Order: sequence, then C-alpha cells, then structure tokens
Amino acid sequence: MNGKRFFCSDGCGLMASNSIIWFLRSVEREIRRKTRDPKYELIVTSTARCPKQNKKVGGKRNSAHILSIAADIKYQNNFIKFIIIKHLLWLGVERVGISKRKKFIHFDLGAGIKLAYPTKYMKVYPSPRLWDY
Repeated sequence: MNGKRFFCSDGCGLMASNSIIWFLRSVEREIRRKTRDPKYELIVTSTARCPKQNKKVGGKRNSAHILSIAADIKYQNNFIKFIIIKHLLWLGVERVGISKRKKFIHFDLGAGIKLAYPTKYMKVYPSPRLWDY
C-alpha cells in the first residue's frame, strides 16, 4: 500500500487518522491471506481531504474525508469486493458505501462520532449504514 495515499492529494499535509491507516492495513493483510498472494497491494484512492480538495473532487460538504476518518478502496473483482466488505464489517465498521460503476468501496469511522469542538463540516453520521452509489 502506497504511504502517500494517507495524505490529502493537494499537498496540504492533511493525513488520514491512525485508525483509518490501521483498518486499511488490516484489510490488505486479510486480502493477502484469502487470495494467498503475499504481494497483493491494496489500491487506496482517497483518505484525508482538505475542504478545498474535497470540493475539487466533488465530495459532499460534510464528508468524513475532511475529518480524516474515511477511505476509498478500489476493488478489481467481486471476490476482492466481498473480502473487503466482510472484513470491514467483522472489524466493526458501521458505515460502508459501494460504487459498482467506479469499482470502489468507501468506509468511514463516523458512526455516532461527536466532536468536542464541532466544525462547520461536521454532523453526526447515521449508522449503521450500507449504501451504493
């Protein structure tokens, strides 16, 4: 997994939360185990995004990516998609979105999150949720 995907792609320095990185590494290990491919590389297309980058890519105004608590993972086939979703749910992730058209899975850790100092981008994200795009 490419470490630079843990940062906002506009170069602002915003980094994914340690929790998101842990979940991504866990998913990658699970895919390697299930496929018996020790060199399998998880394709992470997005993690943390600053508000400017989020707007540029068409993300929602209150996206969990802005809080660095979301990730998008590209999948190559239905078997990989199944492994990713099953493992995320097994780990306790309560918010998962699936894009069949773009072949990616979004997950975030926004289930019932409440911040001590809410931002203008923040809201409590409904969970559990499984949705498609």
